[in-house]
Amino acid sequence: MTVRKFLYILGLAAAITTLAFIGVVNIIDPTQASSLGFILFYLAFFVMLTSWLALVSFICRKIFTRVYLDPSENAQRSLRQSLWWSLIVVVAIYLQTKELLTWLNVALLVLFLAVIEFFILSLRKKQA
Repeated sequence: MTVRKFLYILGLAAAITTLAFIGVVNIIDPTQASSLGFILFYLAFFVMLTSWLALVSFICRKIFTRVYLDPSENAQRSLRQSLWWSLIVVVAIYLQTKELLTWLNVALLVLFLAVIEFFILSLRKKQA
């Protein structure tokens, strides 16, 4: 898949997931929703945030990075890091709804995901 095609698909996915998230927010009443309603909310929000962050980070890297990056590597990095940031935001929102959000919980989550990211990067360097 070419990078241009990837960006078109990602832009379309961002638009569709934004509409899906708006639909979930407008249709589901949080006071009467079952657990399925909350799962749909968090899932729609996660997918929407991931697609928008990946799109914006890819474009920002292309514009502001002075070092040449292979476009497919840039797309992989953008998507992977947008997944991590989206996961942090969604987990933080969930913890806030349960009144469990503290700076220590967020710091531990970020540390855990950073360890996973470093592990992934170390595996890639061994393969290269």
